[in-house]
Amino acid sequence: GLKDKGINHSWSKISTIMQSQQCATVSIKAKGSKKAYARVCSRPNSEATQIYDALGWKHRPYTRKLNVVTQL
Repeated sequence: GLKDKGINHSWSKISTIMQSQQCATVSIKAKGSKKAYARVCSRPNSEATQIYDALGWKHRPYTRKLNVVTQL
């Protein structure tokens, strides 16, 4: 866990650190009846990176994704 890696923050401190990273879905009208969706995630700050490393998680939950769908 985090304490084994020397991270002894309270839960509220960890929550505040992790909230610095933001993810968003952006939708854009495409040609015809299509819509494009892009899912993006910001880079974590150094404290969030330390927490991700301690847990063995990726720094970003996903890479940039783009989907185009037909609207009915």
